Amino acid sequence: MAGPHSWLGNNAGNLGTWDIAANWSTGVIPASGEVIYFDGNGAYDVLTSPIAGKNEFSRILITKDFAYNFGSASITIALDAATATDELVIDASGVPTYFKISGKFTRVTVLNAKKSATACVLSGTITSLRITKGQVTLVTGSNITTIYANYSTIPATDVIMTIPAGCTLTDIYSQGGAITCSSPVAGILDLDVGTFIHSDGDMNILNLKSATYEWNAAGHIITRANLFGGVFDATGDPSAKSIIHMDLWTKATAYLNNGMKNIKLINPAGFYGGKLVLDKGSFFQINQTPTESSPSVSPSATPSVSPSSTPSISPSVSPSGSPSSTPSVSPSGTPSVSPSSTPSVSPSISPSSTPSISPSISPSMSPAPSASPSASVSPSSTPSISPSSSPSGTPSVSPSSTPSASPSPSVSPSSTPSVSPSVSPSVSPSVSPSMSPAPSSSPSAS
Repeated sequence: MAGPHSWLGNNAGNLGTWDIAANWSTGVIPASGEVIYFDGNGAYDVLTSPIAGKNEFSRILITKDFAYNFGSASITIALDAATATDELVIDASGVPTYFKISGKFTRVTVLNAKKSATACVLSGTITSLRITKGQVTLVTGSNITTIYANYSTIPATDVIMTIPAGCTLTDIYSQGGAITCSSPVAGILDLDVGTFIHSDGDMNILNLKSATYEWNAAGHIITRANLFGGVFDATGDPSAKSIIHMDLWTKATAYLNNGMKNIKLINPAGFYGGKLVLDKGSFFQINQTPTESSPSVSPSATPSVSPSSTPSISPSVSPSGSPSSTPSVSPSGTPSVSPSSTPSVSPSISPSSTPSISPSISPSMSPAPSASPSASVSPSSTPSISPSSSPSGTPSVSPSSTPSASPSPSVSPSSTPSVSPSVSPSVSPSVSPSMSPAPSSSPSAS
């Protein structure tokens, strides 16, 4: 086995021809499984592809001092499409105009490329594609399992990537750059920094952190949108779209105001903070459901019942020695109730005892004849919104509309207070404990 081989390409009468031995530094045409360099030894463009049987390599490296084209406007250098070249490493910063390659690759790493549509054009099947700097363009029909968009010095602009319609994508992890995509993402889109413009295709799982996701995919669906931070922007396209489930967190802003009120949240969405902007006139309903497991609510927001309002049930004996149905109240305010009486107690809830909310937001938007200012839901209102059939839904929840419980609790003989799930959005600052005797007795408090 010869090699590694460096491209020369300047053999008289065979300029730029791959399968000419004199165009290689070793004087031998590279064979499958060998290592090839396109570096400072190059003296001419690469204008033809290797022949079948000699077109799958262990490693191909294009270095920054390679100063010639790899392909042309009409030529793509094609490697084996069935058997993978193990590794392709590209620094096309020295390539004047064209770098175009296709094939099957286990790993492709783009270290650098110029900022032009033909600076680095890739097609075929790639298991892992990593981009550090430069502009990369995929070709329709490409199949990429995992894309890693990183950066060299400037997270927002080091990488520019274009993904056309008709590509098969599984997972994309973006640490920076600007990506324009017209194909569906079947797995995860994880956006840390930069901009992702999705102009066509469905999205399975979106994890938005500090980036901007522009949703311009007409008529398509996002299965799950986890908006931890950054900006979710649906204002650029008026077409109807759907989100099956969305969670909005403190550092995120979601603009669903596309002017048409036709973006649907199929399931109630979790609102854990952040900012939600809807078209004015959108129909929605605020649902607040107390829960102990909501990760979005601080401990101070958990409804509490003070010890003085906790009912204690114990036997009480009258002076005659017979069981008494008269409940007695100790100085601490804890009622002591005989077995024959089952009081109904409304425990005291202080104004600070705001119910723990696991809110959900699910506006159902129907078209209106005129565009109006947007309505926003601020984090202090801690609402949850689900589809409403009533057109009287208010599109704006102001910070002052802090919800509180108007509970209808009862205490069973086991002394476990039960709180009714119905919660009204009006404030009831204090509810004093009261005892309603069982139908069989008329107890009095002492």
